[in-house]
Amino acid sequence: LAWTAGVGRSHFDHRAAVVFTDCESLRDGLQTIAAASPRSAETSRKVAFVYTGEANGLEAVAGALYACQPAVRAVFDHCENVHLEIRGVSLLDTMLDRSGSGGNLDDPQWKRPAIYALECALTALWEGVGVQPSLALGHGLGAICAAQAAGVLSLGDGLRLAVAPDDPAKVLDDVATNAPTMTLVDGTSGHVVGADEIRTEDYWHRQTTNAREAIDNAAGTLAAAEAGVVVVVSPDAASKTSLAAAAPTVLSCIGGANPTTGSGDGFVEAVADAYEAGLTLSFAGLFAGETRCRISLPDYPFERRRHWIKEPETAKRSPT
Repeated sequence: LAWTAGVGRSHFDHRAAVVFTDCESLRDGLQTIAAASPRSAETSRKVAFVYTGEANGLEAVAGALYACQPAVRAVFDHCENVHLEIRGVSLLDTMLDRSGSGGNLDDPQWKRPAIYALECALTALWEGVGVQPSLALGHGLGAICAAQAAGVLSLGDGLRLAVAPDDPAKVLDDVATNAPTMTLVDGTSGHVVGADEIRTEDYWHRQTTNAREAIDNAAGTLAAAEAGVVVVVSPDAASKTSLAAAAPTVLSCIGGANPTTGSGDGFVEAVADAYEAGLTLSFAGLFAGETRCRISLPDYPFERRRHWIKEPETAKRSPT
């Protein structure tokens, strides 16, 4: 039913979304919608991704998404291979809290690459449902994630910067950079970053030392850029609080649901919010790795009425 509604029907400006797990929760969600006023979505909106470079409860989020989302597994597995090449030890064992991993996510040398891998995986997850930003902004470690999203850094080279112990600028000579494929905003100053600036030590030093200032200034920067929808790319749903004034719609990347169930409902809830906000989605991405088919469902219940103009009374009279 959900597959057919998503991929086999037109999507109008007045829209609503329901996340459900069984018939009862679907019925409750539909009744709530029926009792509410319809929401008109703005279908043409600039999307910005903001990378905080921070995470709370990282193990639970990473484990749940790795178990149920193929896009997340692909990014994590790639980062695992690069991390093994760089340091000779497993990153995934620590991220997924596997017994005997020997790593501690309170230690920056583990936490930095883990957060980088997770935020890049969340980017890929959203791209899988058709949501791609036209603007990326990050501060601190998030600046590396934003650069990767903007095509400046490959996934592996971004990880190399993330594992730099103190200053990512120290490994700049060992990575390749490209011109941004979208608007990349300096998270500390608010200006658009050029292809040459991204390679300078000053740029990366500024991201590292002025992270707190960037958090305070990000809302104003995004408002000035006229972002319609801001997706806060962080496993922590509370991260969007400081950006509430940044745009008409600010979304948590994986919603507010508890991700520890392994169901991925938190991400689906976030996608539902994005749909109601007017973003164009690729619904097939919600069913990655599954086999679905279209079924026969009722069409949209248009309330059709005839509006013929009545013939004037004088026209009905016979000539005298």
